[in-house]
Amino acid sequence: MVRRKTAPLKRQPKLVIEIHNTHPTPVEFAILKEITEKVWRSESTVDGKVSLVIGDDDLMKSLNQQYLGKNSLTDVIAFPLNEIESSVFEGEIYVNLDRVKANADYYGVSFEGELRRVTIHGLLHFLGYDDRTKKNKDVMKRREDFYLE
Repeated sequence: MVRRKTAPLKRQPKLVIEIHNTHPTPVEFAILKEITEKVWRSESTVDGKVSLVIGDDDLMKSLNQQYLGKNSLTDVIAFPLNEIESSVFEGEIYVNLDRVKANADYYGVSFEGELRRVTIHGLLHFLGYDDRTKKNKDVMKRREDFYLE
């Protein structure tokens, strides 16, 4: 009997996910954990600790002003706390539930689908994706769509 050599199994990166909901609307944490793990394990080779903070327009406007120098609302902001090349990456993703609701209505998609999309978007920023040009934005949108399918 001839045995085939098999490639060693690639170690799945470990991921710790913390979720904090400061918004009055309840959020199904399992949805966020599932998509966060899926994206991280597909895109990353390092262990990670990601905190998801669910907030509102006031929180996001404050964060946008304080850290990004912008006086506007946004649906998601991702703050890496160290480099992705670190042995354990750490980052925080702030999700604006008020914008998620408004975007879901505007685009005619489900609230859960839009919540997944913005969470994926924040993670992709950690993983080296950028949306400052149309070309890069299109690449990022295709990755979001891929994970939403």
